[in-house]
Amino acid sequence: MTAKHHQTGRGRFHMEYRGATAQPRACAVTVLRDPVERFMSEFAFARGHEGFLMTQDQWDFADEDLPWLKQVQKMPNDTAALLEYLRSPRNPTRNRQALYLLGFDRVNCDRQCCGLCSRTHPGHPAHAYDWDKDHDVLLARAKEHLLGLRAFGVLDCYVDSVKVIAGELGWEPEEAADMAGKIHRRKQDKRRLLAGLLSTSVSRVSAARHTAMLLNAGSAAGLWRSALDPALRAEIDGLNRLDIELVDFARRQLYDRYKVNCSRQAP
Repeated sequence: MTAKHHQTGRGRFHMEYRGATAQPRACAVTVLRDPVERFMSEFAFARGHEGFLMTQDQWDFADEDLPWLKQVQKMPNDTAALLEYLRSPRNPTRNRQALYLLGFDRVNCDRQCCGLCSRTHPGHPAHAYDWDKDHDVLLARAKEHLLGLRAFGVLDCYVDSVKVIAGELGWEPEEAADMAGKIHRRKQDKRRLLAGLLSTSVSRVSAARHTAMLLNAGSAAGLWRSALDPALRAEIDGLNRLDIELVDFARRQLYDRYKVNCSRQAP
């Protein structure tokens, strides 16, 4: 769509707010996601066959934290790896959506990819903000930045969100929505990881539900939120409380502005 309308697309990699809005006449957009689904998707990617890509600068793991990341990726027990990935202060995944909307100093330029690094003031993204102490101030700023973008959407209502974004970028909304419903690159198959987690105390489900989840693991929306044990789900929500509030805010804004109903999925 950008090519059709003589625009330049720059969203191939994970950009943060300052980098995305720095260029003149930049039309920055973003799509947010349920924080449990987003966290678990990242964890599944880290433990999958492409996990080695997370050493790239776009994933924002500081140099001193890369040995920890590789250790987590090699842990034989999925449950132990999940809890370590969730709880470690070395991980920039906590409130990652707010982190990107707030903006931060990126890691040092010593990686093979992707040029989203800092040559002058390299930072430690995992320690960029105090999410507990400064919660209210950071949430207000993240909301302000979100509303300052050209457009935004939520993955739970992806096709309708694409219509909204298309309208703001001068694209044909129906054509963009049709493409959004057909094109899906790098789709995750969650079966292996889900099987490992469901076989432990992380998720206690009946045999029938266990089978159903595995059959739907390649496509089911909201899979992780419904699959995880309530205590673990609550811990992920708690550590990503700012993202929870930010995504709920985005859902309300989509309805108030465009009458797009993107209500939060039930556990």
